[in-house]
Amino acid sequence: LVGSEMCIRDRLNPGASLLKGKDTPGIFFTEEEEIVKTKDIRKLIAQALEQQDYRLAVRYYYLLILKKLSEAEVIEYMFDKTNNDYISEITTEKMNLQFQKVTGLYDYIWYGNFEVTATDFSIAQETFNHLEHQIPNSVD
Repeated sequence: LVGSEMCIRDRLNPGASLLKGKDTPGIFFTEEEEIVKTKDIRKLIAQALEQQDYRLAVRYYYLLILKKLSEAEVIEYMFDKTNNDYISEITTEKMNLQFQKVTGLYDYIWYGNFEVTATDFSIAQETFNHLEHQIPNSVD
């Protein structure tokens, strides 16, 4: 790689310049970023629900919301942004408040150390759906 391409590669994968791997890809996605940019998130939600992994289904719902907000140009999705960064980008008050509510639920469920029941998931799903319907041009 030459010039700025090398800087990007080295910044994304600092070990690449040391290992000089011939087949080193130029771009690396985090797991979250790969899901948001390339995966069918609704299918991932369905798979998680089949396995009764409600906690994971909530994570996927949150990523779906981030994807839809990004597609509607309400936020600019970047893997290294915090949830608070996204909150500050949402200028519509009603949507911002609903996103804060969804974010609080997500943080509590995803980072909490407890069992998530079908009932818990159902409550979270309603909240996610409510926000999704507020996103402009939100279709699947």
